[in-house]
Amino acid sequence: MFNGNCLFLDSRKEQFKLWLAAYNYKYKQNITYLENNNKPNLSNSWLCGFTDAEGCFTCSIIDKPTNGGLVRLRYILSQKGNYDQMKYLADMLNGKTHYLKSYSGYNMTVNTTKLGLVIKYFDLYPFKTKKHIVYFNWNKMYKLIVDKKHLTADGLTAPLLLSSFFFQKNEERRTY
Repeated sequence: MFNGNCLFLDSRKEQFKLWLAAYNYKYKQNITYLENNNKPNLSNSWLCGFTDAEGCFTCSIIDKPTNGGLVRLRYILSQKGNYDQMKYLADMLNGKTHYLKSYSGYNMTVNTTKLGLVIKYFDLYPFKTKKHIVYFNWNKMYKLIVDKKHLTADGLTAPLLLSSFFFQKNEERRTY
C-alpha cells in the first residue's frame, strides 16, 4: 500500500501526495510519489475494505404479499466526487452510478436482480468487522427473494423481522 499501490480514488491519491510532501519536509527526505493505475477487481479484498468504510446494504419492503410482495435490496457505495472510479465500480458490479446533488457526490447502486456477483464476491471475501452481521442478514433476505418466499405472508414476515434488525442501535441488538 505504501506509495500509492492500493490507492484507487483520485481524492485519496491527492491526500496521499499531501501526506508524502509533509513527510518529506518534516524528515528531510526526497521520496517520490509513484503514479499507479492499479484498479480494483473481484480477485482481491480491496472492495470489501472499501465497502466496510463507504458502503451499505439496504432493504425496502414496499408492498404486502397480497399485492406482489415487493422487497427491494440494494448494495450502495457512496463517494463525494470520483465519478470515473465510481463508474468503473458500477460497470464491474453490473450496477449504476447516480449523482446526488445534496452532497455533490455519487452513489454506485446494484439492485436486487443484479446482486448475484456482489453476493459471490462477499461470500468469497467476508467482512471482518461488525458489517458482517448486516451482510449476513441482508444475504438471508436475498435468499428469501431468490426462493420467492417473500411472496407469501409468512415469507414476508422474515424480511420484516430482519429489516427491523438492521435499524436497531447496537446496544439493542445484543439482546437477540
